[in-house]
Amino acid sequence: MRLKLTLGDLSIMRMKSLVTLMVLSTLAIAQDKITPLDVKMGLWESTHQNNVSGVTLPADMMARLTPEQRAKMEAMIASRQGEGPKTTVSKSCVTREKLDKEYTFSEDREECTRTVLNSTPTKLEVKLVCADKDRKMKSEGTFHLDVVNSELVKGTIHMTMSGESSMKMDNSFTARYLGASCGDVK
Repeated sequence: MRLKLTLGDLSIMRMKSLVTLMVLSTLAIAQDKITPLDVKMGLWESTHQNNVSGVTLPADMMARLTPEQRAKMEAMIASRQGEGPKTTVSKSCVTREKLDKEYTFSEDREECTRTVLNSTPTKLEVKLVCADKDRKMKSEGTFHLDVVNSELVKGTIHMTMSGESSMKMDNSFTARYLGASCGDVK
């Protein structure tokens, strides 16, 4: 039996997807406790500096690996963590409808709770706690966003994942307004 494992098995891809959706969606958060952000509608480009550290694998997963597979997995994790921050760039379309609609991760997630610590037209601070009972995992962290002006947003995200496996993630980002037309970007 050949077992193919990637860092995706560590939930890193899931965490990256969560963070990307959270950052892009935060431009569109609206709720009783959240004041709409003073940003322009249209196409935005976000640049993220993401650093992942402290990755561990579930013991039962490691036990299923041959010594060679285990060594490769450990080397891959060490290599990834030794690379330092990764930069990614993405685009999103911010619309009035999105700003008026309540959502955090572009879907309502029952396993996550959000506590708004501060919300103004130019600042947003949120504490997030997510519990994935299937994977026996807990993620928690903080999200901080500053609207520098209606065309520039900066922020940070710090998340810690614990349970069967663990990981720490630190993300800083800058989002710039590109124009009123979103073209094909959703």
